[in-house]
Amino acid sequence: MTTAAFPVEEESLGDNEVSQRIEFVQLHLEKGSQHAKYWYYGWLGFFSLGNITQLGVYTTTEDNKDKFDAGVGLIKTTLGVFSMLTNPIVAHTAAEKLSSLPERTLEERKVKLLKAEMLLHSTARREKQETSLFSHVFIAVLNILGGLAIANDTGDHRETPKQDGAINASMGILTGELKTITAPTQAIDDWNEYTQKHHAVPRKVSYLNTKTLFYTFAHPGGLGVGLRFSF
Repeated sequence: MTTAAFPVEEESLGDNEVSQRIEFVQLHLEKGSQHAKYWYYGWLGFFSLGNITQLGVYTTTEDNKDKFDAGVGLIKTTLGVFSMLTNPIVAHTAAEKLSSLPERTLEERKVKLLKAEMLLHSTARREKQETSLFSHVFIAVLNILGGLAIANDTGDHRETPKQDGAINASMGILTGELKTITAPTQAIDDWNEYTQKHHAVPRKVSYLNTKTLFYTFAHPGGLGVGLRFSF
């Protein structure tokens, strides 16, 4: 027999209450999973395609202007792919993870409830992170840096560096903002509803629960920008 230690609240819950809470979380995670899947795989595919395209241009073109622009684009799309893979939004898999857990006995159901609460909270926290003020600032900073790099590319191969830089920065910011405003947010409301309804772990989802590190690094031929999250 498997044994588990439960927080005081979970230990005192009756079987019916445990089942109702699991059902609530499962239902709401399933409701948000489809949007999350479309969003995650759609943007991952977009950045991946952009990355391949920029790499192709950078390695094959003989035009210095196109090569420089592709280099800037390559850095940005690489960061996009990297962030999607290393810090994925979890709403697209949370429901499947929860449904796969057994619930044949009360003990198993209590274990499943603990996992359900953790999944819902982590899903909400990741969605909050994606739509936070920090995300908007990071998008702006990254693309402004890219635009400035192009604006300062004043070689004979470029006739309008400032205009080219402004266009590049604007397009990048618009793309990043579109990614942010289309991100799933249902789990944020679901988590707050859950804590209010069941008086469980009664805290609001806060972006401050997630530590972020924004950094730059030098590499041959340019400057890179990185973003690291820790939970």
